[in-house]
Order: sequence, then structure tokens, then C-alpha cells
Amino acid sequence: MAEPAYSATGPAAPSGFVTGVAWIFIVISGFSVAIALGQALALLFWPPLVEVIDQYQATAAAQGEAASLSAFVLDNLAWMTLSNLFVSMLVLIAAIGLLKRFNWARLMFIVVLGLMILWAVGSILMLWQTAPFDAPATAAAYQPVFRGPSMPSLLFGTVFTLLVCALIGWVIRRLCSAPVRAEFH
Repeated sequence: MAEPAYSATGPAAPSGFVTGVAWIFIVISGFSVAIALGQALALLFWPPLVEVIDQYQATAAAQGEAASLSAFVLDNLAWMTLSNLFVSMLVLIAAIGLLKRFNWARLMFIVVLGLMILWAVGSILMLWQTAPFDAPATAAAYQPVFRGPSMPSLLFGTVFTLLVCALIGWVIRRLCSAPVRAEFH
């Protein structure tokens, strides 16, 4: 069994904050790993899915520049699925290490949470950039492969995502605080 971390006044008691964050992310990332494994298996072994993806790729290619994001996603679906599995496993490992109060896990968890914030903000920017609100008359024949969000749902999603990013930022700040750092070895 690992020795507890010591501060200037003795061993630091494990905080409920670190334990709660660790268990929350163990549950979330455990489900995420299971879902990502299911997606990877479906992508590899379910022939009708491959046919559907091929049909969407042909449709996106016929629509040209307007469907470039859809085409990019479909062209790289296998890599995106495997990276989702990898990141989910990484978060699961970091959360278990966080529960066991390993400092490397705290640092890895902070980095992963920071990347989550960057990913979320980048996704918002990309969604706002590609949302077809006022399509020009020249693109009247364009029908997207995937329908974009409506303005209310886009606004709600943006506000919700920014609030989640603020919450994640607060968790990062707490994980970097001196009392929490004292718990790790």
C-alpha cells in the first residue's frame, strides 16, 4: 500500500472533492469506453454500416464544397472512433490514478480536462461557422447530408457548453490548489 502524502503538519487527509471527481469520471469514462468499443466493433464488423457510409460519402462528394465537413468526418470515421476510444481509456486511467492519489494522474487529468475545454470551444466555433443560416441563392439546390442546428438549439448548446467549460475550469483550478496538491504522492 502506498504511503500517504505528507504536508508540513503531517499526512494530508483525502478530500471529498478529489474522491468525488475521480468517481464521477470513472463512471463517465467507463461508459464512454464501453460505447467507444461498441462503435469500433460496429464500424469493423457491421456491413450495412459500411454501405450507409459509402452512400453518404457519394452524396457529400456530389454536393462539392458545401459538404466538405461531412465528407471529412465520413472519410476519417475510423480514426475518429479509435481516437475516441483512446481518449476514453486515457481518462479512465487518469481517474483511477486520481482516486489512488498519484501525482502523475493529477497532472494527466488536468491536461485532459484542458484539452476538453479547447475541444469544446473549437467545436462551438466550427458549428457556428458551418451552420447554414442564410444560404445564398446560388446554393438553393444544396441539401446538406446532415441538417444543421436551428438558432435556438445552437444558442442553448453554446451557452450549455460554455457553462460546462467553466465548471471544468473550476475543477482544474481546484486540482492545482495547494491543499489538493498536498494529497498526492
